[in-house]
This record gives sequence, structure tokens and C-alpha cells, in this order.
Amino acid sequence: MIKKSNKRFLVVLIHNVVSRSKMLRFLAVNAYDTFSLIVYGVMRRRQYIEDNDRKVIYMVNPKVACSSIQECIIGEKFENENDIHLEMEQRGLIHYGCPPKKTENYYKFSIVRNPFSRLVSCYEYRYHKKIIVNGRLVREYDSYLWGKFSKDEGFKKFADKVCMTPDSLSDQTFISQTYLLYDNGKRLVDDIGKIENLQDDFAIIRRKSGLGEIGHSNSSTRAQKNWRDYYDQETACRVYERYKNDFEMLGYKDELEKLLIYIQNRNIDKS
Repeated sequence: MIKKSNKRFLVVLIHNVVSRSKMLRFLAVNAYDTFSLIVYGVMRRRQYIEDNDRKVIYMVNPKVACSSIQECIIGEKFENENDIHLEMEQRGLIHYGCPPKKTENYYKFSIVRNPFSRLVSCYEYRYHKKIIVNGRLVREYDSYLWGKFSKDEGFKKFADKVCMTPDSLSDQTFISQTYLLYDNGKRLVDDIGKIENLQDDFAIIRRKSGLGEIGHSNSSTRAQKNWRDYYDQETACRVYERYKNDFEMLGYKDELEKLLIYIQNRNIDKS
């Protein structure tokens, strides 16, 4: 039986080898995703952080205060999210799938976000993101889903592709939040906070989890454009249908109407 530390070493070694070639990386990423789809029914599995000392589980929701929460759990500040993830891996805190029965008495939580603004954040700060692998800049989405998202044709086209991609094939950054937090209709967490009310909601989570105060990690230096301005009426309606469960089950039911009113007023101002 291979020890967990040796498994991580092998994963890192294989990753470094295949990353030296763009084609090898492309094939390796898609081979792994295809294997995951066959075995687990989904390309990108749920991630959760298991803190056995506090008896706390955080169900990871990427692009929704994720780095800040992980820093709270570790108790350290990091330069970027890749360093946080590496530290989590080295400490053996990251797990995949649903929390096991042995953790049924653990306090479980997560943070959610308006699906409209979440998708814009995914497009701006994840879709365009480049990482350094073996001294070479690589865009993560170039390899994903056999290159389906490799060509950037603007937010509207990106949103169209997302809307045609089921959760089973979705990247974690735009998979349905209800997929991450529910399993066959059963809610996996005790509390769900909202990023729009983060300080107040996380104050409740802090009292129950024993975590420290939340900071703000992974802030972008790019110009902050109003996320509503990425949408037209057609795209807004399509995205609402794609994430209908998120809107209805996570407390964002009125957001489509608000966005459509904003778009209508914007168009009047332009005319």
C-alpha cells in the first residue's frame, strides 16, 4: 500500500514531467478528467477541507472567499492561492467527494454567491488566469474539456458554453453551487453564508467553528467593472436557467428581475 505522502510525491512528479510539454499536459488533464467522469460520474469532484482539531469541515466553493477561508483554517497569510492550496495538500487537509460518516458530528459550512456575479468572476479572474509551470506560463482552461474553452470570444460566448455544459463536465469554478452543497437532495452543510453579507454571516460561522476573523485574499489589481454590465437580456435569462437551482435554493430568486431592470435602464440611458 502506497503511503499518502508518497502518493502526493508521485502526483507532483508526474505533474512536473507532463507539464514540460503542452501536448502531454493537454492529454494528461483530459485523461484524468475522463477517468474521474467514468469512476465518479463527474469530471471535477467536490472538495472539502477537514479540520480534525476543530472538528470543522469547509465545503470548498471556488471564487467565493475560498482563499480567505483557507487562510483562516491554516492560520497563516499567503502570497497567492496556489501557495495556499499547496500548503493544504501538504498538510493533508484537502479531501474529495462527500464527507464520510465519521465526520457526521463535525460542524460543516460553506459560502455562496449570486450566480450572475460568480460567473463573471470566473470569466475575469479564472478563465484568463495563467500559472507558472516549470518556468512556463500556462492558461489552465487551455487543456480543460479537450480545448472547448481555449478560445476567448468574450463573456457572452463564454456564458453560452457554460450554459451548454452540464455539471458532470463542469469545472469547479462554474459548476452549480447546489451540486457542491447537496448530494441527492441532502444538504451537506449546517450553515450557508453569503459573500454579499460575508462579515455578518461569517461571524456566526466563527462562533460555531472556532475560526479566526476572515481577511481578504487574492484581490485583483484589474479594473473593477460592474458585473451587471457583462450581461444582456438573452445571456441573463440563459444563465438563470443554467443555475435555476442555485437561484431558487440559495436565496437569489429575485436576482434575475433585478438584473433585467438594470439592463433595461442601462439601455434607456444609452439611447
